[in-house]
Amino acid sequence: DEFDKLLKQAKGTIDVTARKAIVGQMEKIMQDHGPIVTPFFMDVWQIAAKKVHGIPQSPEEYPIYHEAWVDKS
Repeated sequence: DEFDKLLKQAKGTIDVTARKAIVGQMEKIMQDHGPIVTPFFMDVWQIAAKKVHGIPQSPEEYPIYHEAWVDKS
């Protein structure tokens, strides 16, 4: 019941930081009571020129460019 409640909450949350915390609680439930084992965590890299700014990290590993900007100085 708690997992289902958190799942509904995560699906309705657009704030990435809040969703990440909710999914973390879901993962803890699955690790404690479910058929899940986390064998490793993959490093995620984002590389951009030093002039490029405003590209946030994304838990989905997709680059988000809508707020990116280039320093032309």
